[in-house]
Amino acid sequence: MRGKKKTLDLMIAGVGGQGNVSASRIVGTALIEAGYKVSIGETFGMSQRGGAVVSHIRASKELPPPPLIPPMGADIVVGLEPMETLRTVLHYLTPGGTVITSVRPITPPEVNLGQAKYPKVEELLEAMRKLASKVISFDVYELAARAGSLQSANMVILGALSATGKIPCDEELLKKTIAERWPRAKEVNLKAFELGRDEALKQLKGE
Repeated sequence: MRGKKKTLDLMIAGVGGQGNVSASRIVGTALIEAGYKVSIGETFGMSQRGGAVVSHIRASKELPPPPLIPPMGADIVVGLEPMETLRTVLHYLTPGGTVITSVRPITPPEVNLGQAKYPKVEELLEAMRKLASKVISFDVYELAARAGSLQSANMVILGALSATGKIPCDEELLKKTIAERWPRAKEVNLKAFELGRDEALKQLKGE
């Protein structure tokens, strides 16, 4: 959050099917309701389901910024898959930025076919810690299962993001936006959000 005009540069990384595009829309909608001008862009890998998907969310109180964040320009990188989180961090995280990531790998086809090896997750996390001022890491799918649906993993990560205090809108506004977008799944999604928030708060407090 550098300079007078720029308010937020956030990236959400994952693979197709994890819901990071939906998560970016939730953040963008809440920020618009909070009075910000918002641009959202996506970059996709070779395949929508299973390929890399990265959402760029940019918000300003003044003119809407261009939709894609420049290299080394992201204040926060949020990831639903650890390898994709690290790739995004390496290219986009501003020095000393914040990282939130799931630790459960979603292995690509070449790994499943034995044509490549997936790095150890702790090695990925250690690389992130060298570049970020804070890394919050946990298994988003474990908490999503506790909430009642694995499909709520993206809401878990949004709860963790809210806990950092780096999103310039009220937590209740994020929760309202979630409830309005998926009214039939409101209870599960809000529980997932709260579980992610609570886990992030524990790590931020050093528990």
